[in-house]
Amino acid sequence: MGHKWLILWYGLLVAIIIEAVILCIASGMNGYYRQSTRSHFNTVAAGYREIDNVPFASIINRYAYQEQLNGGLIAAVIKAESSFNPLAVSKTGAAGLMQVMPATWQQVNGDIKACVSRHSSDCGAECYYDPELNIHIGTVYLSQMIKHYNGDLVLAIAAYNAGPGAVDASGDVPSYPETEEYVARVMAYWYDLTNTPVPFYGRWSVKCEQVRRILVWLLAGTLLMVVAVTKKLVVVYGSWRWR
Repeated sequence: MGHKWLILWYGLLVAIIIEAVILCIASGMNGYYRQSTRSHFNTVAAGYREIDNVPFASIINRYAYQEQLNGGLIAAVIKAESSFNPLAVSKTGAAGLMQVMPATWQQVNGDIKACVSRHSSDCGAECYYDPELNIHIGTVYLSQMIKHYNGDLVLAIAAYNAGPGAVDASGDVPSYPETEEYVARVMAYWYDLTNTPVPFYGRWSVKCEQVRRILVWLLAGTLLMVVAVTKKLVVVYGSWRWR
């Protein structure tokens, strides 16, 4: 009986080694393909370009031209943030098409004076839901993030979601699941909205990430089985000498 458990124990150790090797390969390939996808996106989505066949296209193109940004990039952020709903509001208080936070609104509006009330330099909360004002403020903020990261659109998108502090601290896209998923969605929306073919390494990056996640869970399960079988062997042999 002990023989069978011992064979199983060694088999699980071999499985762990194989799974770990495949996980390392998948992670390495995912990193390479992801970096290639980022480089491609930073090249093809850079610079001014108009967008059509989306809601608020004329407004988007106006401020895309003003900031010399890709209209598809602005539209992709809007789709990810509010799905083109000008009345959208988040649990954290972000509002409007580009889900601008009040503090960000005040900071950007203080720079460009996009809206001014009769009583202060900043208009009221109703301005947040005005499509033109919201796109204006959001686009200027996105442009500021792009300049801050020397034209790296991926880092700028990550900062738009998580804040520049988080991006500066990590030196890359922060390893927050929400931010990583947000960046991936904005990039996917851009390719879709602009009818730009996704490079093959973009598709492979997604597949490698799926394989990597499966292997992480598989490896964790195998390790748990090793622990369970080890306990059984200790019971069978009455000590650790079986090793």
